Amino acid sequence: MSYELMSSMLRLCSLLFTLLLFTSCSLFTRKGNWGKKAIYPVKWERVKNSFVKNITSRHVWVPAAAGTVVAAADWDAKMVEWAERDPTISSNSAQDFSDTSRSILQAQMYLTIPFTSSYDGNWKHYTVNKVKGTVVVYASSSIAHSASGVMKQHIYRLRPDEVDGKSFPSGHATTAAAYRMISSRNYNSIEMPRDLRNGIGIINGALVTSVAWSRVEAKDHFPSDVLFGYAIGSFMSGFIYDSFMNVEDTDVFALFPSGDGGMVAKYSFQF
Repeated sequence: MSYELMSSMLRLCSLLFTLLLFTSCSLFTRKGNWGKKAIYPVKWERVKNSFVKNITSRHVWVPAAAGTVVAAADWDAKMVEWAERDPTISSNSAQDFSDTSRSILQAQMYLTIPFTSSYDGNWKHYTVNKVKGTVVVYASSSIAHSASGVMKQHIYRLRPDEVDGKSFPSGHATTAAAYRMISSRNYNSIEMPRDLRNGIGIINGALVTSVAWSRVEAKDHFPSDVLFGYAIGSFMSGFIYDSFMNVEDTDVFALFPSGDGGMVAKYSFQF
């Protein structure tokens, strides 16, 4: 099966999952608090907990650790050469493919907003909740993108194709990861079967991976650029979202004192 066919099937499955979710009009009136406590009041204890939760997220430390290993072992150039020698997609198509996959993730991020549980029996409150929540969603993705841009301006790294020195980090990987993270948070506020939510999560994870690898095959970035981009996008978007949306946590990281004077860590999550 060709890479183009697999990617087309992946995008189709993502759209089918989303369409399946949106066929239920009753989702609009599901009662919940999404957006109700967004932005204000700012709870600094929650900001601190959000930082810890997201910096310890597997979507942050795993790609960051992998990027560190790849860079330290000097595998970046070798992996780019391997991708160029045995490509799964032509370099001319890689750019378009990464843009399309990232756009699907971005569309999901915004399309999930109307279906999050915000209704309390008052449509005025519903509208205000949606507006406040949308502001947090937009800010979460925009700040992640801006963080990537600032780093590009101050960290000089020549791209594999030597066009400029803005290789680190990958902006596409950063924003794709941010869109995936925010969409995942929104899906957690939508009443839906767990298997469906997990299926969408797997597909969106594959979409982010395809965005990142296509940037390598296009010779726009080294592997460590996209790995750190994924970590940055996941952390910044998750941190801002969790700090200012004020919805119930589905991922919980906590430290508790043990009976022998030590500490016990507890971590639970939804995929």
